[in-house]
Amino acid sequence: MPGDVDKYQMIADYVNDQVDVIGRAFLGLTVACARCHDHKFDPISTEDYYALAGIFFSTRLIPSRCPATPR
Repeated sequence: MPGDVDKYQMIADYVNDQVDVIGRAFLGLTVACARCHDHKFDPISTEDYYALAGIFFSTRLIPSRCPATPR
């Protein structure tokens, strides 16, 4: 059903995509797997992943009202 969406899972998926894009673009690494586990020789730990994800979780993804729309 279109209205039956897990809002928190959707936000977590958006943040996961944002962290992965930042990692690929600026670090040249795929960091999405650090969401679940650490690798022995991977430079990005789970702690680092959630530190970066916290920045995106604290931002507003979708504005509540478009500023260009009239009231």
